[in-house]
Amino acid sequence: MKQCIDLKVDYIFLPTIHTMKHANSHVEHNYGCVYMQTAAQSIAKALDIEKYGIQLLSPVFDLDFGKEAMATAMLGLGKILKKPKPFCMKALMAGAMAVRKHTKAVEDQGQALLNDLKPDDKVLVLITRNYGISDPILNMGIPERLLERGYKVITLSHLPAHDLDISKDYPNLYWPFGQHILSGAKIVASHPNLYAVYLTNHGCGPDTMLSHLFKEEMKDKPYLQIEVDEHFSPVGVITRIEAFLNSLKKRETNHSMQITNTKIQTNEIHVLTQAAKEKKLCILERGHYSSYLKDYYENLGYQVKIIPSMNEEILSVGRAYTNSKEYLSFTSLIGAILSDRKKETESVQYLIPQTLGSEADGLYPRVLYNLLDSKHKLFIPTFEKLYVQENMDCFMRILVAGDLQYFDGTKFSSLPSWDEIMQAIKTKKKERTIAAIGEMDILTSLDEGILERLESDYTILRNPMAELFLFAWMDNGLSEKEAKPYIDYLEKIASIQENSPYSSNFKNLFEIADTYLPKFHGGNGRYRFSKAIQISKQVDAILMMAPRYENTAMILEMRELRNYCDAPLYDLNLDADFDESAWTKLKSFLYYCK
Repeated sequence: MKQCIDLKVDYIFLPTIHTMKHANSHVEHNYGCVYMQTAAQSIAKALDIEKYGIQLLSPVFDLDFGKEAMATAMLGLGKILKKPKPFCMKALMAGAMAVRKHTKAVEDQGQALLNDLKPDDKVLVLITRNYGISDPILNMGIPERLLERGYKVITLSHLPAHDLDISKDYPNLYWPFGQHILSGAKIVASHPNLYAVYLTNHGCGPDTMLSHLFKEEMKDKPYLQIEVDEHFSPVGVITRIEAFLNSLKKRETNHSMQITNTKIQTNEIHVLTQAAKEKKLCILERGHYSSYLKDYYENLGYQVKIIPSMNEEILSVGRAYTNSKEYLSFTSLIGAILSDRKKETESVQYLIPQTLGSEADGLYPRVLYNLLDSKHKLFIPTFEKLYVQENMDCFMRILVAGDLQYFDGTKFSSLPSWDEIMQAIKTKKKERTIAAIGEMDILTSLDEGILERLESDYTILRNPMAELFLFAWMDNGLSEKEAKPYIDYLEKIASIQENSPYSSNFKNLFEIADTYLPKFHGGNGRYRFSKAIQISKQVDAILMMAPRYENTAMILEMRELRNYCDAPLYDLNLDADFDESAWTKLKSFLYYCK
């Protein structure tokens, strides 16, 4: 885009990818990652292209919503360019046909190569996202280095990976690129002559999960994985390529393996969509919300155990299973479950919620599934659909009770009624107030004690989970009519409490989100963005708290959230290593927020 500015263009065309259709996917929506959903606007804003008289053309592609949605987006673009509707429709049809023709031609080319292979030929399959195939920066010249060494090299697009249905293996895989990559892994693993060269991207949330699943698909078949980064040494790349190719020379070809899709093995997973009452239900500790969640399930007849989510043992076990830039929430989850599994002699079930996309957390349970033996089960409710899957009224009371305990220390002996909640409301205010906004796990059990330590000098306003959940539910199908009783409760609490963490105007949160971060899904980014802006009017400082490397946190920073807030904002990106140096920086920031 900077190059386009230098060329003095009039327009820059860079679509915003919200959802992408995948023929054999059965998820609710197939999302682009959080970067794809916001890159065009973020970069255009950072480069201030309007200053150069350049107009950004960034139609939102919602391919999951069918041809009509695509046509609407492109016809809107035609209107901006003053092109008549018939002209645009003709161009759209021509483009669609060209894509299909190209896709088939590439797959035919790949099939022709495979048909002509000799028994002992070894073909390298470059597996990465489409945009990494031919860009010499994004692939670091790896394809050329492989060709120079005399190997046949094809890409994932040469294989019929789009035709595979892997939805039973990965029922919640909402990234189409991920579906394609893992379909390719299955084909490569099943073919005697194919070997994968898998390129991942530095600091990519989706890749941190796909890498684990890719490894599981390849089993004992060797493959080369390289994390692409502009700082990676070319010498290091060459060394790893040479070592991999040398290992292949000694590997015998298994001629009984086949490539036909009907022969490719699928591994249907079996998880619980409803917990079984005959087995103990283990729930990860999540701060003040844990005891009320335990009470809720015990009232339904379950035997419940709360397991710790972070200590030195858990962190050590979790780190042993990480291999990239996984978020702390993943490290904690894996470490906690595997630590508990060693101590549990009986068969148990673990409650591990998933999201519908598009951050990495929706794939946590699927990665964990590969690490558990058949004795233990996973109960996987869906965060965005809890209002359907569970008793919505009870869940809202769980969340409000936990919110109040964080705000003013009010603790209920059991899950309270709404009357008990309203009667218990207090106000707590010190001279200085800090808002803590962020990822759920970080705000509850993974904040390394930071917020508790600050509470001796400040009133801490954590973004309330009741409000976050209600916002997410309404963003994913809960009607305004169904939500209204709970909106009324939260707004009433806000009117009673002085300097409440709850919004006195819940609707305004959506207005802010729709203005600054529309058509965005992942990491509760829309809520976090709007809550920070809204609450900034009543606090002295804002701490934006997230796991280190979290893509959503980076998006909020790229979209210049701090510039829209009325209070200074500080990004806290945690990875269980918050030391005295980090404390010094934080204290210095807070000192100047007076």
